[in-house]
Amino acid sequence: GKIVISFVGLVRFASECKKFLKCIANDEKIEFHFWGNGEAEDELKSFCNENCIENVYFHGQYPPEKKGEICMETDLMFMRYLPASDSGLLRLTE
Repeated sequence: GKIVISFVGLVRFASECKKFLKCIANDEKIEFHFWGNGEAEDELKSFCNENCIENVYFHGQYPPEKKGEICMETDLMFMRYLPASDSGLLRLTE
């Protein structure tokens, strides 16, 4: 089956998300799901529409009791936090 990657929570960090979405754009083996909403949601939706990215799904706000189900259906979680320093485990560049 497909690899399911999920971003769960406050949708932000548009530039970092866009870099990752470019890497997986229309890969038939990958689905990317945004669960939640936030300041970057509309920008990321527009980015996907403008670039004809069809393997990214936006679900919006979800009830808290659904979080366990989302996690069970997810193979990899995409997380981005403000760093304490400028170091990171994974850095995406263009």
